[in-house]
Amino acid sequence: MQIAATRPIEPTPALWWAAAAAATWSTYVLIFLLTTTESPGWALQAALANTAPLLALAIGTRQLLRALPVTRPSLQALRHLLFAMCFALFWYGGTLLMIAALRGLAGRGFEIVAFHPTAFAWQSFQSVALYALIAVTAGRPAREGRAPTPAEPKRYFLSAGKSIRPVSESEIVSIAGAKGYSEVVTVQGERCLSRVSLDSFESDLGARFLRLHRSILVNPAHLVRLEPAAGGRMTALLASGETVPVSRSGAGLVRALMV
Repeated sequence: MQIAATRPIEPTPALWWAAAAAATWSTYVLIFLLTTTESPGWALQAALANTAPLLALAIGTRQLLRALPVTRPSLQALRHLLFAMCFALFWYGGTLLMIAALRGLAGRGFEIVAFHPTAFAWQSFQSVALYALIAVTAGRPAREGRAPTPAEPKRYFLSAGKSIRPVSESEIVSIAGAKGYSEVVTVQGERCLSRVSLDSFESDLGARFLRLHRSILVNPAHLVRLEPAAGGRMTALLASGETVPVSRSGAGLVRALMV
């Protein structure tokens, strides 16, 4: 009996954002309790006023950076400088608005009060540092995550004479289709029959095989060379020793692989 291996549960992006928001809010609560004479309730509200705009900005900035195209280093540096300034400005403005709104809800009057210069300088430093962290970790969608796992080689059980044997994708040299059946030629020179149509083989094998002719699929790993044929056409010589005709579109597929 084969026991399937279990994979550890990985945190989702939403869980990471929630954890970061909770940690940031808790840190602000602690700072306000230690550095101000306001009530604990105000410390909770002020921490929320700092954290909520920051979380929205961080998520939006990360998505924006992931969507933007890569440019020259000089333009990227200028873009990051501009974005860092906007990040600091929007965070500062959003925090002031939220504090004023929370004061108004508490019956203390809606009033926007600017930060003390020292507090403003400290938040500006935080803004630049946090933007730099977001920019470094944002990355591009194509670069994120783990490297893709190579596809498992296909195996087919085919009729070879009176027997049935498994044939690996790497053993297949060519597949010729006719009337709903297919003939598979292996690198050992065997000719196996299959009730799978050529179109189904092409769909299953994907771009790993080339359709050199409307009725023939070829494994490029076993393609020896292309030779000119009569009428301006071409013929493919395969590792099995057979030659197959190549259509104009098939020749174009081969030329696309040339380096």
